[in-house]
Amino acid sequence: MTFDLEHTGDSNFAVWLVSDDGDQEELLANIVGEYDGTYAMYLQAGEYQLDIDADGDWTADIEQPRYSAAELESLPADASGEDSDYMGPYQFEDATEITIEAENDAAVSVWLARHDGQLVDLLANDIGPYEETTLITDSGTGLIFIQTDGGEWQIEIGDE
Repeated sequence: MTFDLEHTGDSNFAVWLVSDDGDQEELLANIVGEYDGTYAMYLQAGEYQLDIDADGDWTADIEQPRYSAAELESLPADASGEDSDYMGPYQFEDATEITIEAENDAAVSVWLARHDGQLVDLLANDIGPYEETTLITDSGTGLIFIQTDGGEWQIEIGDE
């Protein structure tokens, strides 16, 4: 599932995904001020609600993308942003180099997920600023999920 979230207020913007039994499942956004990000995750079948705390206007667009071979993006690839997002889907073969850079002192986590969104490998999980290069060793169709609390990030996949 992808959750494209926007907020135009000045104070806290918090979005929790809550399952039908009332348990808080996942914190999708928790930031002060404006926000425009996409949180992507794997979800088990079921019914869910969003619990949103916002001081300004907000939107939440929810999608359940399905990918075909014709929709695969080509490598090498690069992207940058300031909020949570995702990249792909890509076809990974053998070892693929990925460089992850965080520009400020925010937390940034980067995950490799299968094409269905299930998390496979934590590629980075740190508080910036930092730059690291690692290998994606899984083969097959996958996505890159970027989760941040407002950190500026840049990712390069494959040889540029």
